Amino acid sequence: MAEIKRHGIQGDKSDIYKWIKINPSNQEIESLKFESMKTEEVNGNEINVRIFENAELRFDNFFAKFQYKNEGHIVMNCDTSEIPDIFLNHIEEYLDKN
Repeated sequence: MAEIKRHGIQGDKSDIYKWIKINPSNQEIESLKFESMKTEEVNGNEINVRIFENAELRFDNFFAKFQYKNEGHIVMNCDTSEIPDIFLNHIEEYLDKN
């Protein structure tokens, strides 16, 4: 799962941000249909919430929980520099086409 902020873009959140799901076994990319964005406070911790058609992402500065259809995954929240090149290349190709 990747949240991509496009700098220099004007418009609503779905124009500025792109959200994609990357299948780790075959690196196929699926665009997620954005519905809403908010933050919630849980035990004094600010949690970012993104709602999509068939999916939900909740994250803070360290961890993320991604729920897609009936599958749930807890992952580490990481900086772009920590993403493997194979995934970065697929993300760049996707952005060039979209």
